[in-house]
Amino acid sequence: ELAMYKRTVSIDPNFGGAYINMGTTLADNGDLASAEVMFLKAIQCSEEVRTKGMFNLSLLLQQKANNLATSGNLEEAKAAIVEASKLLDDAKPLIDASIALGGANSEDAMYASQFKPMRVQCHRVLGQVLAGMGDMVSCETEFRTASEKFPDIPGIWAALSRVLELQGKLDEAQVCKEKFAAL
Repeated sequence: ELAMYKRTVSIDPNFGGAYINMGTTLADNGDLASAEVMFLKAIQCSEEVRTKGMFNLSLLLQQKANNLATSGNLEEAKAAIVEASKLLDDAKPLIDASIALGGANSEDAMYASQFKPMRVQCHRVLGQVLAGMGDMVSCETEFRTASEKFPDIPGIWAALSRVLELQGKLDEAQVCKEKFAAL
């Protein structure tokens, strides 16, 4: 399978779909570093698969951040999840523009529907990494930002409440608990 994709890009180095497929295959085989390179090539070489590459790379970086955090490498986990978040934030206007121009295809609709859960997951992971680093002020900021962007997600309010409790901000934590309960 990889050989076929490699041959395809040797014939047409701007065939972004082949880079996406190589990246997906490599990621499925556990070679995240090589998959990351393929997704980056897809993003750089082809407008038609740029959003797909950004979403795939964001997913890969989220997995990388989780793996790094689990192994205790919180600085690199933070860098990975921040980059994953940036990719999603950069992809969002591309999806919105495509849909607004009437060029929405089934992939655009799929990515539009995946944005929110993926972005919420990035907030959650970054908040956990920051808490693990002992940076509760930044952790609180991350969950506050998430609660402003996605006020309808109960887990965000629960996480913010817990962070506020840990900092002794009990009145604010109670407000968050009430918002959580209302959802």
